Amino acid sequence: MGKNKSFKAGAENQQSPSTIFVSNLPFSLTNAQLEEAFSDVGPIRRCFMVMQKGSTEHRGFGYVQFAVVEDANRAIELKNGSTLGGRKIVAKQAAHHAPLEQRRAKENQGLLMLNRVAKTVICGNILNNDMAEEVHCVARRLGTVCSVTYPLPEGELQHHGLAQDGCKMNASSRYKRHVWARQLGGEGSKTQKWKLIVRNLPFKAKVAEIREMFATVGFVWDVVIPQNLETGSSKGFAFVKFTSKQDAEKAIQNLNGKKIGKRPIAVDWVI
Repeated sequence: MGKNKSFKAGAENQQSPSTIFVSNLPFSLTNAQLEEAFSDVGPIRRCFMVMQKGSTEHRGFGYVQFAVVEDANRAIELKNGSTLGGRKIVAKQAAHHAPLEQRRAKENQGLLMLNRVAKTVICGNILNNDMAEEVHCVARRLGTVCSVTYPLPEGELQHHGLAQDGCKMNASSRYKRHVWARQLGGEGSKTQKWKLIVRNLPFKAKVAEIREMFATVGFVWDVVIPQNLETGSSKGFAFVKFTSKQDAEKAIQNLNGKKIGKRPIAVDWVI
């Protein structure tokens, strides 16, 4: 396999019809496992997953480049919608990358919209119109509200990268009905910074019971139990994400050593 850097540099100026884009990948997946999952279609030249800036974790999507275009097209037909590590992945033709100058010009134009976007807040877990109106009334008491869009079109999740960040229509706890709010753009949009790892879980532990336990200390943004790619069974640990450092610290203090099933769990920061 070639180096990621050379692959991205080569994709900078031209579109490769033999390259496909793969998204909704399990966060526990490695480059080697991604290559293995697609190697049954045909010879692969390179593949890599896009990493989060300043982190060793990937962002849940990546690229696979085949030796021939026919294999890339067949991979899309065979793999799009298939399950990998418990997730239904999306496989499609990699989009064309515009020249660097064009993208920079577009970025500069986007800066003109930054202030408007950064002043937008998205609220979730709203049950109905009455609850929505109550939330909007609270927002208006806090300051001037220029406009309200309800319900949020599902396409907006993808357009603003919200789905990629873990923002979903039902993102909050199913056991306590909390309305969540986050900024659309800017520092307030970084919802997944406070991430914990929960070790020594029973292999039969479910996302729901982990969420229920951790919701006692604060708002839980997401729970992920990595699975064995071959068997689909739990690997015995999970990741729990909070929207505030205070809640995450409280989880470590209050829940480390507590039992799920008959096993005492170990709760710590993700390094």
